[in-house]
Amino acid sequence: MDVLTWDGHNVNDTTNYISFLHHQAFGLPRVNAQSLARSGRWPIISGVERPGRVIFLEIIIRNLAQLAAKQAELQQWFDPEDETPKKLIVEDLGGGTGGGNDRYVYAICEELAAMPNDENNYTFVAQLRIHGDPLWRTAVEDDAWSITATAQTHNITNGGKADAYPFFYIRPTQSKTGGFAFKKFIPVRWPNNTGYVRYPTDI
Repeated sequence: MDVLTWDGHNVNDTTNYISFLHHQAFGLPRVNAQSLARSGRWPIISGVERPGRVIFLEIIIRNLAQLAAKQAELQQWFDPEDETPKKLIVEDLGGGTGGGNDRYVYAICEELAAMPNDENNYTFVAQLRIHGDPLWRTAVEDDAWSITATAQTHNITNGGKADAYPFFYIRPTQSKTGGFAFKKFIPVRWPNNTGYVRYPTDI
């Protein structure tokens, strides 16, 4: 797989950076089997724990004329104190000649470390902990559905080989004009003897 972007930043443009993932990023994630002991018999598996997955992204700075600036740029992009998951997009070879299929995972950077024995600090390894599903997903992820009536259905084809679980984002396109079924009267005690108009009150 070829690395494309991290959080929208091109980390493999071959002019400023060359990046690649270490080989373990492409296997299946580890699980911990939980055993249930039985008297006089071998234990059986009662379930599995999913401890999470860590992958390693190696980044080499090519633009040595701006080494300090590029080091600072990487520290900004791969800030371990930023708790927001970022999208890592790669490209596989499934598209044949001229391009591949984009795949992505979400992750946070746990550590950005310089390679040992690299005195100039132009090679770094980002330790990325995957957020949520550790399997690489297709980057073509949006499927718009305009709902106009009750009992409508919409089919989505899973183009991959594994189970896929969608995320639903609902955006109303117009306001209701009536039929508000849920309302509740909440009395608010006003502690002042003087009344106010349009005074904000925290409820």
